[in-house]
Amino acid sequence: MKTNKIKLAMLTIAMIFGSFLYAQDENRNMNQNQNQNRNMNYETIKETLTPEQQAMLQEERQLMIQNRKMLRASLTEDQLAILQDPALTREQIRERLRASFTDEQQQLVLQQQTRLRLMRQEFQNTLTEEQRNMLQERIQQRVRNSGEQGELRTGNRSNSNGQRNTNTGKGKN
Repeated sequence: MKTNKIKLAMLTIAMIFGSFLYAQDENRNMNQNQNQNRNMNYETIKETLTPEQQAMLQEERQLMIQNRKMLRASLTEDQLAILQDPALTREQIRERLRASFTDEQQQLVLQQQTRLRLMRQEFQNTLTEEQRNMLQERIQQRVRNSGEQGELRTGNRSNSNGQRNTNTGKGKN
């Protein structure tokens, strides 16, 4: 009788453990599929760009990588600790890190943001009407396929106190 109970307990534990592994594996597969779709979309878009447009994007990408490396190299130990704190959300990390930036670090970030805006505008000016339409379709498709968008439409939105937001958008309540 005891052996049957032991076998049943071991079977139950194995099933629970197996379901955790399966869930993690499914999550990993879903992330890999999303990355493959992004790469496929990028390759499709890249094929329609002129060599000059591709060179412009590649040059800007290299500058962004270089700026990130410069910013990372300038981080203090306290700032690195903020980045590695597993208890913080991305938004909390961003807020705390920004609050701890030196003037030089703030200038570096501001310069990168300004450069990115200018580059984006320059790139948009080089696009043909066909390229614009294709990019807009890809963006709309990505928004439709995004799981994050569903919660905005169907989920209950709460403020930071956990209360339902009752603002109707018609001015002050």
